[in-house]
Amino acid sequence: MKKKRAISIITASFLFVLAIIFALGAGMYKNTVSAEKAQFEAKIPDKNNAPIVLDLAAQGMPKSLVQPGMVQIANGHGPTGILNNCKADLDVQVVLEGFPGDVELTLSEVEYDENTFKLKDKLKPGESFKMELLAEIPKELRKKPVAFSGEIQFIDPKDGMLLSSVPVHVVNSEYGDPYKQLNVQKSSGYGNHGGHH
Repeated sequence: MKKKRAISIITASFLFVLAIIFALGAGMYKNTVSAEKAQFEAKIPDKNNAPIVLDLAAQGMPKSLVQPGMVQIANGHGPTGILNNCKADLDVQVVLEGFPGDVELTLSEVEYDENTFKLKDKLKPGESFKMELLAEIPKELRKKPVAFSGEIQFIDPKDGMLLSSVPVHVVNSEYGDPYKQLNVQKSSGYGNHGGHH
């Protein structure tokens, strides 16, 4: 009887320790992925939003093992996201150009059509909204210095006129010098912060 009780205590203790390790590991992975999220801000209308550059070679070990082809781009937690920088109300639609593979896009702080990503209400002067983009980079592109170059575009849905855009480059510096090829600055981290120059 005592032996069975001792075994059950050992088993319970082992499972408890395992649960703690799992919880810590999940938290560390979440923090690592969060740190590797490229953050940016943009102004509409504007032709000078800085490019976003994400280097797959700078991914942390947990991310490269679990989600090697996933990149995340968002506006972060600050007050500025995509800002109406003019004195007029703007009709805005978000369009992604040149993104290979599967892309998941969500907008926040505004109501929008989930099929077209057109804002349901006009964006008033000084108003802003935020977005988060999760993109899958196909395996065959991950071993190139420049995996792909795309663009986040903000257009007027009435006439298709480009109001503003943010270039996006996903690179892998393990396989060459993408920064020289693209003529962009290397960032200090996994993804640099796009913004206004």
